[in-house]
Formats: sequence, structure tokens, C-alpha cells
Amino acid sequence: MNEFNFVKKKKMKLTTKIKCLKYLVYAYIILLALVGACQIVIGGGLVFMHTRYSKIIDNAYHWPALVLMLSGPLVFVLCWFGWTSAMKKNRLYLSLFSVGLVILLCVQFWICGWSVSMRESLPTAAEYTITNSFHDYFRNQSDTNHIWNKLQTDVKCCGIYSVMDYRHASSGAKSVAPAIPWACCSRSEDPHEPFCKHVFQRGCLEALSDDTRKSLLVCALTAIGCAVLQSIGLFCAIQLVILLGRATSFDVERHESTAPPRTTERREQKELTPLASSSPSKKKAPSLPVPLPTIPTSEKMYKERLHQEKNGN
Repeated sequence: MNEFNFVKKKKMKLTTKIKCLKYLVYAYIILLALVGACQIVIGGGLVFMHTRYSKIIDNAYHWPALVLMLSGPLVFVLCWFGWTSAMKKNRLYLSLFSVGLVILLCVQFWICGWSVSMRESLPTAAEYTITNSFHDYFRNQSDTNHIWNKLQTDVKCCGIYSVMDYRHASSGAKSVAPAIPWACCSRSEDPHEPFCKHVFQRGCLEALSDDTRKSLLVCALTAIGCAVLQSIGLFCAIQLVILLGRATSFDVERHESTAPPRTTERREQKELTPLASSSPSKKKAPSLPVPLPTIPTSEKMYKERLHQEKNGN
């Protein structure tokens, strides 16, 4: 009786642990879904900011943010799979959920390292693209003119390295282009002041490189933050898989301990008996009855008596 109570308490304690970890996994999956939404929002915003000047700077700098944004829907799929696995208490599905989390963590760390390596390559890697785009600006290409005017107005820069780039380029150019465009001017809202108070002295290569560095830094920090949050629940999922395995082995041991021992004895006796006696095809022949002794006849008795008389004489 004491052993039965001990086993019952042990089973109840294990069930309580599994239930607590199950609700922790539920809470973690909700947090994981919020992390996936943040990845979509932040990654989409960074991609949009980069595509505004994609014809001026190299398009490769938006790839880390794009991968970060595309990993958001994958997080939602993983959340649904993990929620279903926790509800069914399926060890195989929970193990696959944990493997998916590990792969997702590797992707987040890879995005972080990728963003940092791209950030360190600026501004040298973007110098060639910006220089070619600046030369197209003087060839009066409409798309390039619009992007450069917008860039110089928004970022408050002028030329590639400084305002002197316009003067050098216009002196050797055959087109009738202004020495300094109006996009390089700091405009005043006061009508009594001159329209162009001063010209931006900062080069657009430096300004655009700084903005791209900030975007890549935000992408790297977002990826590493998501990886840290995702790693918290990974331990809960793995612990739940371990406890479910203990519960399964505990049920098997309990079933074997409560099983009647006679079945084992019968099985051993059946294995030790010869095959001829246990085979159902060969039936034992029925034994014949023992013949009864025959009663001697009167003639035989008469002969025996005569033989005895002769021997007596």
C-alpha cells in the first residue's frame, strides 16, 4: 500500500511539471509570434528606406533586412506547429519544433553577422555606384535627377564628397547644367530672407553611408534581440520533450510491475515443452484397452488334472 501511494505521488508530481511546462510553452509561442511581427515591421521598414535610393547605392545592402522580413512568416508557421504539438503532447512534433527553433536561431545570428560585415565595408563598397550615378545626373537622366534631388534635400548633402564636385563636373561637362542645383540649398520659409541661405557642405557619400550603417545596425540588433528571445523558450520546449519521455517510460514500468506473474511462467513452460507435443497437426493416437484374461475351457482343465495324477503316481 505504501509503495502504491509513493508511485501515485510520483505520477502526480510528474503530471504537474508537464502541465506547467506546457503553459510556459504556450506563453513562449505567443511571445514568438510577437517577435515574428516585429521582424516583419522592422525588416519591411528598412527595406523601404533602402529602396528609395536603390539606384544610387548598391542594392546588396537591403538583403539582410529582406531576409529578416521574410523570416517573420516562417516564425508564424513555426508558432502554429509548436502550439499544435503542445496541445497533443506529441514528443516527435515537439522535437521537430525544437529543431526548427535552432535553425531559426542560426538564421538570426547569420543575419546579425552579415549586417555587421556589410556595415564595415562602407563607404568603400558604395563609392563606385554613387560615382556612376552622379555622372548620370549630369547627363540629365530623369530618374537619376529625381533621386539625387530627393537625396540631397532629405539628407541635406551636396555632391559625392562635397559641393566642389558640382563645380569640377560642370566645368568639364558639355551640358548646360547649373553649377550647384537648388537641391543643395538650405531653403528658408521666411519670404524676406534669400531663397538659398547656404549650401550643404557635406558629401552625399558620407551621409548615405551613415544612414546605411544605421539601417544595418538596426537590422543586426533586431536579429540578435530576436535570437535571444527565441532561445529562452527553446529550453522550455526541450524540457517538455524530456518530461514527456519520462512519463511514457514511467507508464511502461508501472504496467510491467502490475502485470500478473503467471503469464511469464506459462510462457516459459510453453517454450520448454518439445515441439512434437505442442504441434497441433500431430494428434496422439488413442490407447487400446488392455485385453482381459481368457477363461480356460473344460477340456483344458481335464488334461491338466490327468497330467497332475500321472506325476503323483
